[in-house]
Amino acid sequence: MDIQGMIFDMDGTLLDSMGMWRTIFPDYFSRYVSPEQAEAHMAEAETMNMDTSLALFVKTYSVPATVQELKRGLIARAKEGYAAQKLLPGAKGFLDQVAAAHIPMAIASCTELELVNYALDCFGLTGYFDAVFSASMGYPSKSSPDIYLAAAEALGTDPGVTLVAEDALVAAASAKGAGFETLGLHWPSSRFSPQDMGEVCDVVLTCGWPGVTFDALRSLS
Repeated sequence: MDIQGMIFDMDGTLLDSMGMWRTIFPDYFSRYVSPEQAEAHMAEAETMNMDTSLALFVKTYSVPATVQELKRGLIARAKEGYAAQKLLPGAKGFLDQVAAAHIPMAIASCTELELVNYALDCFGLTGYFDAVFSASMGYPSKSSPDIYLAAAEALGTDPGVTLVAEDALVAAASAKGAGFETLGLHWPSSRFSPQDMGEVCDVVLTCGWPGVTFDALRSLS
């Protein structure tokens, strides 16, 4: 596998934080709708940016609050939540390997840019990345590969030699459809099975990052 650049999702790929989001959203939304409706919206909106997700929520359920009001509350809760999260085991060690190989790296996340930068700083990851892209920068959803294409352009690498690491099936499929090499990461908090990820990804890590080496990935045909 010719890897000249890497693009990483953040939540659920580098940070063990999807459980936090799956708690924050339903808890916050359940003040307006039933717990079942809140859970359903979370599942539908998982690869959307926050503004798109909240606009859909307000419209679908006739919520008596504005997108900006909801957004302020969610960002405040998320900042508190990130302080209690952890890196996925092995993630930092893998980033060290990629950095040592002088491979440029970018973040492509559905999370609000303010929160992406906050989380990267909290976990000491900011310096690893040459570019940071958030869906809030004009990319409504990862169901479109535009955010990955922008990240690859920033890195100066073509999709065919750029590896995208994702834990979300729709996002991985979107990147793969745009010509990227794709790595699917499975972890106990993952919503998708290794078998599901294997249908769209070039390689699947069934137990997260522990034991994974960058050299081994590069040696794959």
